[in-house]
Amino acid sequence: MTARSARWNVATRLLHWLSAAAIVAALGLGVWMVRFVDDAAGKFDLYQRHKTLGAAVFALAVARLLVRAATRGPDWPEAMSRARRAAAGAVHGALYASILATAATGYAMVSTSPIPLPVALPGGLSVPNLLAPDFAASERWKFAHLACAIALGALAAAHAGAATWHRFVDRDDVLSRMGFGWRA
Repeated sequence: MTARSARWNVATRLLHWLSAAAIVAALGLGVWMVRFVDDAAGKFDLYQRHKTLGAAVFALAVARLLVRAATRGPDWPEAMSRARRAAAGAVHGALYASILATAATGYAMVSTSPIPLPVALPGGLSVPNLLAPDFAASERWKFAHLACAIALGALAAAHAGAATWHRFVDRDDVLSRMGFGWRA
């Protein structure tokens, strides 16, 4: 039996930090465009960028799940209780679910919009709308998308808080295992 690495593999670490950056950008842009932009043309452009970011977040989440299924991560610190390990697993599972649900409900909202603009991807590609335009359905999906985004933000904050706790209170190596060079 071989010993597990003390760190996550490079692909997992890279996908983690790319996902984190894309999620923060998508959440921030979502709040900004809805709450603070009044100019219709500017808002339109921001919505298009937000949709593209959402597609990237979804693709990164799928890639992360595939890499995670194919690899084993490092063991938890020995001092970490079973309850905290279970809580960490539950939060990670909920994070993945909320990432996928936020992207899926955003896509459904866009797809059922009375103005059916596809999601633009780099290289001139696009994600087609698979649902029929339906204003009432689009409004329901909008509410679901907002609820999922709030849950995602809360879970991401809890995840970051737990990593910070590990670093400064427990003083273990949990945070450094996902890093690129820093140590606990």
